[in-house]
Amino acid sequence: MSTGFDDVSNGEIVRTLRGLQDEIRALRGEHVRRDLYEAHKAALDAELLRVDLRCQTDLARLEREVEARERDRLTMRRQMFAISFAAALSLLCSLILFAIK
Repeated sequence: MSTGFDDVSNGEIVRTLRGLQDEIRALRGEHVRRDLYEAHKAALDAELLRVDLRCQTDLARLEREVEARERDRLTMRRQMFAISFAAALSLLCSLILFAIK
């Protein structure tokens, strides 16, 4: 009685085993060990937190700068209004004095 294994030569078995070894090596190259993946993910998460903190800091600084510029602009407007009012008042006084003389 033959079991079906009698027809398989040693060379075929060796070729099959080498093929399996090659497939296993290829799979190892495609996959990363869990501990390496976790370490890489933790490093990326830490970097994202640093970038996020830096962005928040920069955003707060920029908001302060915008507020300061807005205050400066409003101050400049008030000063220009006061100067214009003073000039108009001076012109009016000069015209009144000229008309009186």
